[in-house]
Amino acid sequence: KIQLPPSMIKVPPSKVSDGGTWVSLIATSAQPSRSSEYLGRKLDPDAKDPPKASMDPSKWRLREMYQRLIVGLGVPKNVIQRYHRGIKRNPGGIQHAHLRGVCDPTGGLIPADCIFIPGFVKDIGDDNMRRMFCSVYKEVFVTRSPCMEPSDAKIIKVLSLRPEAMPQESWDFLCNLRFGHIVFPTAGDSASNPLCFQVGEGDLDGDDYLVVWNEDIIEPLKQASHSCLEQKFHQKEDLVSDRKETIRFFFVPAKEFIRGHFRDTVSASASSTLAAAEGGGACAGAAGSMSSSLNRASSGDAGDAYAGTCTNQPGTEALPSRTSLMPEIKVPECGTEAALVEEDVGSKPT
Repeated sequence: KIQLPPSMIKVPPSKVSDGGTWVSLIATSAQPSRSSEYLGRKLDPDAKDPPKASMDPSKWRLREMYQRLIVGLGVPKNVIQRYHRGIKRNPGGIQHAHLRGVCDPTGGLIPADCIFIPGFVKDIGDDNMRRMFCSVYKEVFVTRSPCMEPSDAKIIKVLSLRPEAMPQESWDFLCNLRFGHIVFPTAGDSASNPLCFQVGEGDLDGDDYLVVWNEDIIEPLKQASHSCLEQKFHQKEDLVSDRKETIRFFFVPAKEFIRGHFRDTVSASASSTLAAAEGGGACAGAAGSMSSSLNRASSGDAGDAYAGTCTNQPGTEALPSRTSLMPEIKVPECGTEAALVEEDVGSKPT
């Protein structure tokens, strides 16, 4: 019986049925991919060497997108350059691969915070003995394309020992899978927040994941991963704090700025009008009105002061009203932030 998640159902049900229970399944490709198969043979000391052309170092460089992410997470650029030089000298030193994501075939027996990677490698620390990948590399760096943010990558533990609840038969099945797969768990909260989705919002309908196990790259990334988790933990408090700071440093100064702007405008207008008042007539009347308005402007009520100079004066009927020149500033309702504005400004927020 084959169970397909909704995302893998690409065509509607057949409209023609002969009453049978059979179904046709067409396989368009086999996994692992050819490049994964060749790399698996290169890593396995007991396997036949792959074609030389398949291990061309230029084909195994980390993409620029991945390099930018890794460097952005704190890995020195010269570490990546040294890694590439090592691959050029010895293609057997490749320590990254694009692996096809698949779900746990054991029925949820892989722990929720672990993955499993099959295959065999040469254990350099143990006289180049042939060992399982999972027994040599305990943690790996995982991301997928496209990766633009630190949250698109994750350091994940590799399951290296058979869990007590897992039958030996299921463990043997996992261990006999070929290199080229990354097996994600289906246990724990995988239904609501699967581990594959935590890696760049990936899924298991054919996505490939970049897996890096080079120790020189992994170590700085472990610290970066811890920092990202701490940042995520405090994200809610930071968001509330940011909103308060936005109210304090933007809305309040903006209101004071506009008051000051109109105060300066009234002062400049009054100065020019008073200078022309020597000619008498309407200018003299306007100058007197502005003089009284300046006293009000100095107290901070610049908007009302300016309005007083623009009403009932000859030739000023077409001047804009206070409402059009000084729009009302509304502070968004956000609980304690509104009280903060009231405290700073000394008036009820509008």
